[in-house]
Amino acid sequence: MPKRVRRLQRLSDLEIRFDTDFDAITEGCRQGRSGWLTGEVVEICRELYELGFVATIGAYREGEVVAGLWGLEIGGTFGIMSVFHKESNSGTLVIAAAVDRLLEGGRWSTIESGQLNDFYVRFGAALISREEFCDLAVRHLDASRRNLKPPPK
Repeated sequence: MPKRVRRLQRLSDLEIRFDTDFDAITEGCRQGRSGWLTGEVVEICRELYELGFVATIGAYREGEVVAGLWGLEIGGTFGIMSVFHKESNSGTLVIAAAVDRLLEGGRWSTIESGQLNDFYVRFGAALISREEFCDLAVRHLDASRRNLKPPPK
């Protein structure tokens, strides 16, 4: 974790929440953008969220979401699908929260960012082959079986 980000975390008055506000976070990711995150895609992802295959992380100020991300979660692998922020550094703090979960050795063992850029490299991201990624995902897939929510009746 970059020292600058650790300092931001210490000084921030934002509240970080996991898996509490799918609708607000996906809507934040859709605002001002067009493309793949259509209403139909959001509905499919909501169903996956209810089954335990989508995770969200939000940064809140006075109960209002000011940054968030969501992604697919299968076993110990978390694939970031979309991120947004309304305040300076708030998006960095939600990424940092995801990385902290990985570093704690708990929820995730791999985070896939979709693209390797300087921002993610600062957090220790590295480019790996598709084969390496698949190997990591499969090795940690058993964890998803323990965390599955039963399908709705």
